[in-house]
Amino acid sequence: MSRNDSTEPDHAAKALITAAYRGDVETVLAQLAEGAAVDARDCDGDTALMLAAERGHVELVQVLLEAGAEVDARNLIGDTALMRAAENGLTAVVKLLLAHHADCNAGNNINCTSLMRAAYRGHVDVVKELLAACADVNACNAFGNTAATLAARNAHSEVESLLRKHHDLNPVASIQPKLRAARR
Repeated sequence: MSRNDSTEPDHAAKALITAAYRGDVETVLAQLAEGAAVDARDCDGDTALMLAAERGHVELVQVLLEAGAEVDARNLIGDTALMRAAENGLTAVVKLLLAHHADCNAGNNINCTSLMRAAYRGHVDVVKELLAACADVNACNAFGNTAATLAARNAHSEVESLLRKHHDLNPVASIQPKLRAARR
């Protein structure tokens, strides 16, 4: 098992992960300089990037990406940094991750995407960013829900309306699932 795959991080990795959670850029830089693996994981499989992203530490997310953090790394339940930022309504972090080519259509272990998470929580600005990055409005999670149905279920009518309008205006929306199936 490589150092990056270990579920029991060494001292430097623990310090890196803790500093990322706290948003402590100086300590993260020091730990990276001392040889901590940028993609070291905690016991849940979370990387420093995931923890910084979910807490909105924009500067730290930038530092980690520049240090070579894997933008689409997944934890034990399949979550990515983008999913975490989207769920928490952190538009600036979402933009930064998308600028570094984060996969906006990645699904976790139950196929819940970043768009679904943002819609479920009613984060209009994040939904707009994800749609601009070509997030699939037709994707369904393991329970058959789309982002629009999740928004509707939680009374986020503005998000639901935006998603349904985007679906109606997207001429390729109806063929996207067929294209994905053909690639498999």
